[in-house]
Amino acid sequence: FFQKEEDRTRLLASMMQGTTGVLASKMGLQDQQCYHELCRLLGKINATHQLKELCASEQFQIWIEQVYSFTMDSLRQWEVMPNSKHYLLSFWAAMVGPVILLQDTAPKQLEAYIQQITVAYVESRLFMAEASADVNNYQDWDDPLQDEVLRAEQLDVLSTLGRCRYQDTAQYIMKHFEEVSRLGQQGVIPQAVFEKKMTWIVYMMGALVGGHASAKASRADSDCAPTHVVNGELAGRIFRFVNVTDQQTSPSEGLELAYLYFLEQFRKVYIGEQAKQVVHQQVQERLATVLGLEDENAVLGLLINKIGNNLQQRFGLETVVKKTLTLFHELAAGINIVHTSDRSPHLIVSGRLLLKNDMVKYILGNHASPRFGFLGHSLQYGKYRTMYYHTLGKLLFMDIKDNKEAFEKFMEPQGHILNTLWQQSCQSP
Repeated sequence: FFQKEEDRTRLLASMMQGTTGVLASKMGLQDQQCYHELCRLLGKINATHQLKELCASEQFQIWIEQVYSFTMDSLRQWEVMPNSKHYLLSFWAAMVGPVILLQDTAPKQLEAYIQQITVAYVESRLFMAEASADVNNYQDWDDPLQDEVLRAEQLDVLSTLGRCRYQDTAQYIMKHFEEVSRLGQQGVIPQAVFEKKMTWIVYMMGALVGGHASAKASRADSDCAPTHVVNGELAGRIFRFVNVTDQQTSPSEGLELAYLYFLEQFRKVYIGEQAKQVVHQQVQERLATVLGLEDENAVLGLLINKIGNNLQQRFGLETVVKKTLTLFHELAAGINIVHTSDRSPHLIVSGRLLLKNDMVKYILGNHASPRFGFLGHSLQYGKYRTMYYHTLGKLLFMDIKDNKEAFEKFMEPQGHILNTLWQQSCQSP
């Protein structure tokens, strides 16, 4: 498009100078359309230029300060034009990768800016949770907790932003977790507010864990805990909270879905990768230690126990049942090709790890038990029964191979049902 690189550089300088002027004077930003288009423009400038190009401009220092101030002001007014803020957050999220890559050669203030914006964004989600819990409060914005696509977009941005100062972000969210949990248990805040805030916090913890693989290595290793230790602290809080809420008879559907999101992110990082103990056995053992467990099989057991509990007690929540069975299937069907230190490939089937778990053994041995309430809950649950037996079938044939007796024992409940149907059909005129 540009015949000379100088023309591209001049255009960038011109756009940076122009947007700096608009941001400094706030000219026209009271108009929602102008506000929205400015957010889009800033996102486009960042997306079409590398960080080195932006830093090379004489306008960069003033420009980035103005964009930072504009972003912080926008996040404080989270309820105004929330969809436009996605462009601003994407602007900063796109800078995380280059900041990590360039390390000490990146502008020093960028890392601090990204961290402060991440903190402000976390706070804005908690303010949103409190507002959405008030049924008398008119909302002219979409609640991400009710919109899976919107929620996924926002969590994806958070997982990227959190990579910059991973431990600081995780500690900040854990502080809110402890505070909200304490206030909720003491009855200081309404139950609806407690559930909404905890739902957001669990989702945000899951987003951090899911994005941790590329988290920034610490510049001062002595000052930061290893990533798996931080993740262990996050997961430990979630699993303990799950144990508390699983005792309740009236669950929050939103909170249950947040648990499953966290477990799925945890699975992607540790359980699917758990097969890589060939390479990372020491890390897996240390993760189990942080969680206060004996080994990686006990870590897997935490996920399986939640799956079993949902199928037995949460069957009235259809979306929860569906996502629980999806998670179960992903655990059973996961296959990884792992290269050891000598670069030789090993095919690892994570389903084999499940077969060592006591809850999985119980499910395989009692798969038609009335304790699994979802099996007889509704005629509309037929597709979920199919998902259930699809997963169990994978595990069964992975385990029994040519053992005919084990197969016949597994099929006994189905045989009883077929015999009953046959007898009834013979008795009918």
